[in-house]
Amino acid sequence: MVAGIVPVDLQPLFVAIRAACSPRTWSQGIELVRADAVDGVEADDDEIVLRVRTPGRTVAPLSTLYPADAEWDCDCGSAADACEHVAAAVISLRQARKAGQALPSSATAAASVGYRLAVDGDRLAVARVLVAADGAERPLEGSIGSLLAAGGPDAAVEPREVDLRIDRLLTMRRVRALSGEGLAPLLALLAEATDLRLDGKGITASGEPVKPRAVVVEPAAGKGLLLRIERNEIIEQVVVPGIALCRSDGDLAVLRPLGETALTGLALDRLPVERSFGPGAMAELVAEVLPELEQRVELEIQTDKLPQGVSKQPLRPLVEVSQRGPALSLLGAVVYGDPPCARVAGDQLVHLGGPIPKRDRRGEQRVAAQLLAELDLLVGKRVALTGQDAVEMAARLRGYHGLVAGDVHRTSYPQQPLAVELVPSTRHFDLLFTAAGSDGETHRADPSEVLKAWRDGAEVVPLLSGGWGRLPADWLQRYGHQVADLLLARDADGELAAHAQPALAQLCDDLNCPRPPDLQRLAPLVDGFQSIPRAALPAGLQAELRDYQRGGVDWLSFLREARLGAVLADDMGLGKTLQTLCALKGRALVVCPTSVVHNWVAEIARFLPSLRHSIYHGARRELDEQAEVTLTTYALLRNDVTVLS
Repeated sequence: MVAGIVPVDLQPLFVAIRAACSPRTWSQGIELVRADAVDGVEADDDEIVLRVRTPGRTVAPLSTLYPADAEWDCDCGSAADACEHVAAAVISLRQARKAGQALPSSATAAASVGYRLAVDGDRLAVARVLVAADGAERPLEGSIGSLLAAGGPDAAVEPREVDLRIDRLLTMRRVRALSGEGLAPLLALLAEATDLRLDGKGITASGEPVKPRAVVVEPAAGKGLLLRIERNEIIEQVVVPGIALCRSDGDLAVLRPLGETALTGLALDRLPVERSFGPGAMAELVAEVLPELEQRVELEIQTDKLPQGVSKQPLRPLVEVSQRGPALSLLGAVVYGDPPCARVAGDQLVHLGGPIPKRDRRGEQRVAAQLLAELDLLVGKRVALTGQDAVEMAARLRGYHGLVAGDVHRTSYPQQPLAVELVPSTRHFDLLFTAAGSDGETHRADPSEVLKAWRDGAEVVPLLSGGWGRLPADWLQRYGHQVADLLLARDADGELAAHAQPALAQLCDDLNCPRPPDLQRLAPLVDGFQSIPRAALPAGLQAELRDYQRGGVDWLSFLREARLGAVLADDMGLGKTLQTLCALKGRALVVCPTSVVHNWVAEIARFLPSLRHSIYHGARRELDEQAEVTLTTYALLRNDVTVLS
């Protein structure tokens, strides 16, 4: 057993990391251990932090192990479940524990960066030192970047990422001592430093300003209430103007900037400030002074005599739910009162109206933990969920017994799969995917999006009105491919190509949906097609058709009646013109090269002399409205398309 360390079985963590690593990653971890690249940083009952030096990296990654949970993390940025640094960390830690050591210690560890602050009049002098593994210190002159670039023994330093950020800040400032205003951005960075001292004493730092304290109490004599703004009790010492050393929950004091110095003075020299509010000024205190002041100070109400019942109010979790584009948006909050009269926003209490509650910070933490446990929501952090995640959360919210602001989870997330309805017409069809919301409204999904989601293997699809619906999986399994083909056969205006109309008729039959009357002409194609019906030949035909020509006329006539296009392709001299003349019905336009226009005229005169025809050609061309066949050329069709149409 290692002294000072609660015994934790590392084997489950070791096995989990080994399983998550690829063979190559695990081998790389072993090589790092053999290179003595692992150093322990800190350890407590819950987590163990180790630094793993890696060739080519200026900043050594930090790997954090959580033995009790068999979990781990590394700041190297790797996308793998477990990287070589985590592998090296757990191997080295297990070896150290077997050797009776709390943490591994590298014999080749380079120096770390320490920060030494000293009061210099109304400024703080900032010095940096390089701390060797044995604790020996030497001053760091110049920038870390210059030191690393120079190389040699003096460059044996392992900066953390925060050390490089501080290095850039101090290099830009080019001063050794900073005032309170200049220290504020530095303190935010020093909050991550692990070796920080003020006048030789170990401390920590924080960029969060320490606010003054305001209390509302009953005066010792007289009526009304007394508002007193005073020094925050956690402040131990104003080190320099605008900067204070404060107590913390840990063993070390924390250096923080002073907040609201316009109210308190840079050295808190304006405190305490007191103001009395008589019975006639209670409305001002409650409606104006306290709401404005609580944004700037830590406000504590120490009286039950504040108007509108400054008193205990029930604490409740609240979930705000709304639809933002395709996402279900959720925001968890802690509120006082039912209905809510105040809302916790970070460290502030936002008054919503009605009574002003007396804060219960421990209660707020308890309610926040409840919200996290029940809905996986962090207070104040907005979450946007899409797809199956959104549908599952909507279902959870429908069974949630806490406060929920908004009803989109009920109205826009139907529990039943989408219903399907086919609405066909001759050249169009509508496919309706709908679901009924609890608000009585019908919600629709875009058919293309439904098919895309189905092809992608999704279980849900976005609704046009917001929210998500469940895919009708069984229906799509049976008819999805047919519908996809029909959708692809539509043009930009939604009109269905003629060749796809038989498929639409077939889908109507499969769904027991009546065919549109105009699609009944396709019955020979759809209803047990066996052969093309025999076509009637035109009266006055002066020709005896051969069998193949008769078949061509039947085929052309059938497609004409079905309103489908056709191409008659054959060798020259086999009677294509004759077959076409036999299949004409009603007025017809023949477009052909100029060289064969008169050949058409000759064929008409030979085989169907009773067929009235005209040639639309020449400078004095006119359209004969009585002609059954009009002959023209490609060039004239382009020029006179409006007339000929």
